[in-house]
Amino acid sequence: MTARLEINGMERSYPERTANLEELLLYVIQNDQAPSPLMVEIKVNGKHYDEDFRHQARLLSLNDLDLVEVITHDRESLVEDFLSQLPGHIEGIRSGIEQASECLRRPGSRLKGYDLVARSFEVLHSLAQHLYQVKAALAGQEEFPGGLWPWEDLVVTLDKVLAVQEAGCAEAIADVLEEEMLPQLARWHRHAATGFCARA
Repeated sequence: MTARLEINGMERSYPERTANLEELLLYVIQNDQAPSPLMVEIKVNGKHYDEDFRHQARLLSLNDLDLVEVITHDRESLVEDFLSQLPGHIEGIRSGIEQASECLRRPGSRLKGYDLVARSFEVLHSLAQHLYQVKAALAGQEEFPGGLWPWEDLVVTLDKVLAVQEAGCAEAIADVLEEEMLPQLARWHRHAATGFCARA
């Protein structure tokens, strides 16, 4: 028995010749009624699915799966919804980084500080996935609304934090967070709150 397909909570049929997950996802995109659809979430047998390498979905036979759930969104609505929520996401990350920095400077709270850094970075990673989708939806524009470009500066700072963390110096991590990451997040928040940011 081949896998059942649900799109945005509704069970849908698909051609019997569809053999694997990649073919199924291509069918979904090609037949979605929304203009310029994007798949924002894929679940396989109830678990979130991401490819670890290109065309990995070809290896998943639909005969071996029970349920494939796909959430789609049209590009314009995805961009609008994401950008309206972006300032709140950035502020949450900024608050977590600020608390982490304070904890890292107190010997008795450093484990909590490391945990806050890790959780904040996980949220940043998740936010980055959405950013890439938004940038793809806006491809070809010279300027991007919502302050997307400060993310590229943050990547450099993230690498610095990870390098310092390997050296095991909590105070040095706090320095990078306070001197570089917090100002970048504050700047990004201002850009996102105004709803527009030039690439420069």
